[in-house]
Amino acid sequence: MESHFWQASIHASANGHVSPQTLTPAQYDSHFQRGEAKNESVRVSFDGNGAETFADPPYDMTKYPVTAAEKHEAVDPMSAVTLVLAGIRADHANPCGTVAPVFDGRRRYNIEFAFVKDEPVTLGRLYNGPAHLCRLRYRQIAGFKPKILKEGAAFPPIFAEFADIPAAGAPNGHYVVVLKLWAHVDWGTVTAQLTELRVPPPETKG
Repeated sequence: MESHFWQASIHASANGHVSPQTLTPAQYDSHFQRGEAKNESVRVSFDGNGAETFADPPYDMTKYPVTAAEKHEAVDPMSAVTLVLAGIRADHANPCGTVAPVFDGRRRYNIEFAFVKDEPVTLGRLYNGPAHLCRLRYRQIAGFKPKILKEGAAFPPIFAEFADIPAAGAPNGHYVVVLKLWAHVDWGTVTAQLTELRVPPPETKG
């Protein structure tokens, strides 16, 4: 992922185990680069006892600490996407899910979902059918400067349209895909929309 605003790039990967009811992260690796002088690598290892962070260069994790209790049941950012995509925390009352608890090695935050309504969506060849309109809330938990925590309440509301895409290889028989995401800010509306959708065929067993 590259940011043209910050002239930076982030490369990340994760591995673990996913089933229809659970997602268990194992390891998350990320590398941040901005110019030639700014390079950071972070590895978060998860086990049954919590999460352990290795950073290069190392940073002080005691100044704004994240407790073991706050890390409990949290997943890395990449696994959080899988948590939503696999619909692990989705049900009839909450078709977009409920919460994705995230620990990125330094910060602990929640992405919380609230179902608003179902509505039809027309996107041409990409998708035409029902979608779940949901409101997303970014809630900071720990690992942030106190000033940032206070400013968190001012974050704009975020809305997204999710569609259930049937897929034989998905843990629950379908993926929960974000078709469109937007937020209203002081200077306008920021929108991200899906432009390509490919559903992998089921794996064949020889």
